[in-house]
Amino acid sequence: MKSTKAKIDASVSDLKDRQRKPTAVTGLQIAEYLAMNPRGARLREIAAAVQMDPGQTHRMISAMVEDGWLMPVGDDGSYSLSARVIRLGAIYIQKLDLAEHAQPFLNELAKETGESVFLGELRDDRVVCVGRRVADRTLRVWTEMGDSWPLVGSAVGTAILAARYARLGSNAYPAKLSDEITNAIKQGYARDYGRYREGVQSVAAPIRDANGIEVGAIALSGPVTRIGDKEAVKMGALVLEAAKGISERIGYISTDKRKARRASQ
Repeated sequence: MKSTKAKIDASVSDLKDRQRKPTAVTGLQIAEYLAMNPRGARLREIAAAVQMDPGQTHRMISAMVEDGWLMPVGDDGSYSLSARVIRLGAIYIQKLDLAEHAQPFLNELAKETGESVFLGELRDDRVVCVGRRVADRTLRVWTEMGDSWPLVGSAVGTAILAARYARLGSNAYPAKLSDEITNAIKQGYARDYGRYREGVQSVAAPIRDANGIEVGAIALSGPVTRIGDKEAVKMGALVLEAAKGISERIGYISTDKRKARRASQ
């Protein structure tokens, strides 16, 4: 049996372990709050946002300032993120591998629908296939890695263009948008209605990076004999959900989530 001293030591060790995680989490919450408030925030505002005692918050902030993660700004006792955090974010984004982050979503979507799923990355005026999960069926759609789709006419291209126009606003629209792009802006995903490749129906949704810029698209493709209008609507919603998941994985925060976070702070 363990001695009383051993039990006490174990309890103290367990307590310290439990305390370490909340401290780390609180530091990240402070950083996230200040990222949402780039002009800085005061101690009491930060304490309220992370739901922590002002005294504890002050000690946490002091440690983060000393370590170079935060810096004081202005004369009113405000703090903001330091250049160290910005550099860290820039390094992370630079080293992001879109295909690596997206592959689990491709696998899951292909498993759920039984159709082929592709990942396209925007490169100049083409969308290059950098990831895929081909359906395990005799009749299936096949696209080679490195193949590309045009921005105009393909589902992936339409999804990207629609996202671009939605981001830039109506002033950036051409004189007349195609029906495909107009529908994609409304629905959040695009369809090619079997026009890009005869006998093939594709639906695609845009992927956005941490700056909200469209960097690619995820597409699901199958024969029109299996994917009619009803199936396309259902699969379009699934593709859109997958695209949102990939976007969040590479740093994108949707407007709705930003508003929700600010409302909870």
